[in-house]
Amino acid sequence: MGLSDRPRVTYGRDVACIATVERIALAPGQLEHLTLEARLPTLPQAFDGLRVGFVTDLHYSLRAPLHRHLVTWVAERDVDLWLVGGDLYESAQGEGRLAEVCEGLSAPLGRYVVPGNNDNRVFRASGGPSHAFERLGLMPLVNVGLRLEREGGSIWLAGTDDPSRARDDLDSALRGSREGEFVLLLSHAPDVIFRAAARALPLVLCGHTHGGQVRLPGIGALWAGTRTRGCGRKMAAGAVGAGETAMWVSRGTGDSLLPFRFLCPAEVTTVILRSGGPR
Repeated sequence: MGLSDRPRVTYGRDVACIATVERIALAPGQLEHLTLEARLPTLPQAFDGLRVGFVTDLHYSLRAPLHRHLVTWVAERDVDLWLVGGDLYESAQGEGRLAEVCEGLSAPLGRYVVPGNNDNRVFRASGGPSHAFERLGLMPLVNVGLRLEREGGSIWLAGTDDPSRARDDLDSALRGSREGEFVLLLSHAPDVIFRAAARALPLVLCGHTHGGQVRLPGIGALWAGTRTRGCGRKMAAGAVGAGETAMWVSRGTGDSLLPFRFLCPAEVTTVILRSGGPR
């Protein structure tokens, strides 16, 4: 699909199927909990009301400034499914604190993770981060998918390797899904949006951008870290739509390169899936 063939991209409130239900400051100016509602026409009725806990971009090393707030937040969540969007690691020294966080990720449908660019960098010499994820009790989805079943219905949960470094293989992640089956795609970076839209996938959850980490009034993010043409600073945070695909880009909880954020608080997210179209 060439740039001229890509569907029109929408942002923010124009992505009608995703709405912010609640916004709570867990640590003023530092960590926000967003509760979103995503109304999706093709979601099976059995999954109406599914609560998904979503965290991404922790960037743990010896430095983990929001660690206590994050441990408390995950332990208090009552969700059906946990998804982790990659870049858990800034260095291998972060594993002990990551284990504390992951102990709280309890959900009946499981806890799943995709790798980010930093996870792949940290564990390059050992063949990739999957073994490290498994030590944390997370199931890695590296260009694979699986079927989740609930009350007689099913959806396909797909996960890709990092699209910001062109490591994603969406065809492989969808292999095994049924014709017309609802797909929830977990991917580290928003670079996957046009490939997801070409397949009319209903919902993508991702991170990578840190929301830009530094945002200015009237300008927004100065940087997004994306490498795909047409996927720029406006995709650094929040709701994005392309064709029939809706995507939520989380600001994540960590930082990288610069050890601070400006007008761009860290984010943890609960996504409630609803059957039916936007109201």
